[in-house]
Amino acid sequence: MKRVVFGAVLGLSLALSAGCSTNNNGNGADAADQSARMGLATPVGILETVTGDHEVFASPGLMLVNDASDVDGYDATPLAGLNVDFSSHSVIVLALGQQATGGYWATIDAIQYEGDELVVQAKVNQPDPGQMVSQVISHPFAAVVVPKVENVTLLSDIEGLSGQPQPN
Repeated sequence: MKRVVFGAVLGLSLALSAGCSTNNNGNGADAADQSARMGLATPVGILETVTGDHEVFASPGLMLVNDASDVDGYDATPLAGLNVDFSSHSVIVLALGQQATGGYWATIDAIQYEGDELVVQAKVNQPDPGQMVSQVISHPFAAVVVPKVENVTLLSDIEGLSGQPQPN
């Protein structure tokens, strides 16, 4: 699977912030750095998930939200229903941008540290050609709440699907 870097503008990498807990093994290395050197990934716990459709996500991309002011109109989005304390949590959003019909969806399945990179593993679906879908403009997204994340490069590892029903 190809990794694609998304940013505020597609094609630009995000230099974002990571406050991972330190597990000092006596030589000053934390668990994420140590795992990266050994070729291992350190999972990041997903605390809460939401998927949906909202016009504030009209541009495609992967974003890290560390404050409600990071998203225009945050309080009017489905993100406002998440149980988030931004002093100790972050929200990661995968937005598919504006789509001409229904049938598009996204899920975030896992997140892991690989050194100073945070890899978001996700699935995105588009309708099959000729598939019956709602004829409405949509702005599909998936979002997850995770422990506070700062000072990392955000990468995506996305599996593309076609014509699949949205998981519950």
